Amino acid sequence: MIKSFSFCLQKSILTHKNKDFRHLIFMEKTGKSNKTQYTIVFGGTGFIGRIFIYSGLFLQKNIIIVSRKETTRSFLDALSPTQKKTRNYFKEVINNGQILPILNFDYSNNSEVLNLFKKIDSDYPGALNKVGSIVNLSGSTSGNRTEIINSQINVSKNLIFLKKKLITDYLTSPVLIHMSSVAARYPFSNPPPYEYAKRMSEIILKSKNGCDYNVLAGFVKGLGEEKMSKAAPHIIKTFASYFNLFSLEVSVVDVEQLAVFLWYLIDCNEEIRRSVKTDTCLDVFTSNGNLQLGEVIYSLLPKHFQKKITLPKKKGHLFDLWEKIILRIGGLYLELFYPHNQEKRRIASFKKLAALQNKKDFVQKYNNLVFFGKPNKEEKLIRVKLSTRGKEMFRKFDLAYPKQLFSKEKNLLYLIKKTKKKEIVSFISKSINAS
Repeated sequence: MIKSFSFCLQKSILTHKNKDFRHLIFMEKTGKSNKTQYTIVFGGTGFIGRIFIYSGLFLQKNIIIVSRKETTRSFLDALSPTQKKTRNYFKEVINNGQILPILNFDYSNNSEVLNLFKKIDSDYPGALNKVGSIVNLSGSTSGNRTEIINSQINVSKNLIFLKKKLITDYLTSPVLIHMSSVAARYPFSNPPPYEYAKRMSEIILKSKNGCDYNVLAGFVKGLGEEKMSKAAPHIIKTFASYFNLFSLEVSVVDVEQLAVFLWYLIDCNEEIRRSVKTDTCLDVFTSNGNLQLGEVIYSLLPKHFQKKITLPKKKGHLFDLWEKIILRIGGLYLELFYPHNQEKRRIASFKKLAALQNKKDFVQKYNNLVFFGKPNKEEKLIRVKLSTRGKEMFRKFDLAYPKQLFSKEKNLLYLIKKTKKKEIVSFISKSINAS
């Protein structure tokens, strides 16, 4: 049974009342601590980022969060958008030095990246010498096509520069983790801006040998997810009759489980590398199991709305030429006239996916190449044992140990914890309950 993160966070709050982290700041400034390590996080106030930070605090990690938020108030509101008590806790954590915020910093601006080092050195002397990991969870979805793509590309270039400078000037060897998406591998000839931006980020980070782990997931769901939840009623109305789209098996991962996977990659990097016997960037696919796409979207609907929807239960006809044309034009129209509307861009992506159903072999290619619903039977996989340290981490969160499989041919590490369908639906529905 997965321990809820609200419980973990409350436990952290209670523990923190009896623990003073101010000595860490003093020891850092005087150079007396050799054990303290920092994780630099980009995108720490987003959907995945917040849960990653919560789990890090529960594990007593020291975190530098680089944020575009201009003030401490807006930063705290983004980090903890629902509870005043939790916001006060984060304020105390910042004051005591477990979280070191760098505010009002545009990390997609190439000309500003050098100022990041100056800012951290000025505000937190000695911290850069103890950076053990860099985690990129940012993913700009606001703006027009050019702005979204340029932002992602620039962030990737800056991550590589950051890691190299930490190695050469600060004599550290940080692990760099990039949160990518299977959306980067959608079989579009002209992909939507977010998907294309993610694809380019992967290429840049891998070609420059800067990334250690490129983390992939199908649908990340759970507490705090909003974008697809808001679009779900419109998506279900438009596509409910399209069995060929909604019957696709898609992989889903609980955002809370994903957060622990990320900390596992950081803490157990050396053990993982010894097992897989490679130092190159690994793709890491994370999953809690599969649902049909229609079931995922249906689970995001409010209860009163679910009663109005009936999902198709048998295969209908493939789309004819006119349906394909209408879907493609509809998708292009939404992207062209609503470039800043994330909800309409999400619907546009589904229109493009639905139009692709005319390809006879699409379902097979889509499942195998995009969602990695499960390892292919023909794959030669090596079972990678969890280290003692890894087991201890999962036990802290009352999580069952994931299955860890490595495909040498694909340079792909599978982190899979199969979960019952009822539990998958439960964590998908958390986004509704929280709204």
